Amino acid sequence: YVPAIPPNAFCNWKTKGGTELTVDNSVTVLDTAELIMWYRPDIAETSKIYLGTKEYKVMSIENVEQRNQYLIIKVKGAKVG
Repeated sequence: YVPAIPPNAFCNWKTKGGTELTVDNSVTVLDTAELIMWYRPDIAETSKIYLGTKEYKVMSIENVEQRNQYLIIKVKGAKVG
């Protein structure tokens, strides 16, 4: 057994779709998603979430009813194409 660094976590991942933006004459696809998972105090808005090899930045974290049981995390990822 070798622990994962950063640690792996199971969650419900719901994609909210992508948006195409044109920035500096390059097309950028902005993907957004929502995660529902067990409460973890080590996740902050400065954290990064990985789905496979794709990196997502945390936009907001909601501790559902302040019970320290579930988290709803909204993330975004950008891909320049």
